[in-house]
Amino acid sequence: MSAREQTVHRLATRVARGLERGTLTLAQAAGLTPVELQALADAAHQLRRQGNLEGAAELLGLLVSCDPYTPSHWLAMARVQQRLGHHPVVVVCLEILSLLEREPRPELQQLEAACLREMGQHDLAHDLLQEEETR
Repeated sequence: MSAREQTVHRLATRVARGLERGTLTLAQAAGLTPVELQALADAAHQLRRQGNLEGAAELLGLLVSCDPYTPSHWLAMARVQQRLGHHPVVVVCLEILSLLEREPRPELQQLEAACLREMGQHDLAHDLLQEEETR
């Protein structure tokens, strides 16, 4: 194995371990800068404003895959998926968002409860809203 191949192998191993352990995001592994990530977010928002919800959802899916620890990406994804009527995806996005944020946001719990009701999960929706009231 040449010196270059050894270097590439070591780098690939380090990236794979970092991704596996959750200490490295895909954005970091790919060398994407915050400016490039923001450009992706801006493009997704532009597609949403133009009414291309499917295109916006695709870009936001890429964004949350590359940069999963940014709450605003998950919120944008939840809102686009809601407009598409993909309620299970909205619930997942909001659950992830709740893990990333320190304080629960009542308006997002209301949205999650509405999606759960749309999915026929009335008991879960009720429990979620009861939980909100006790805080």
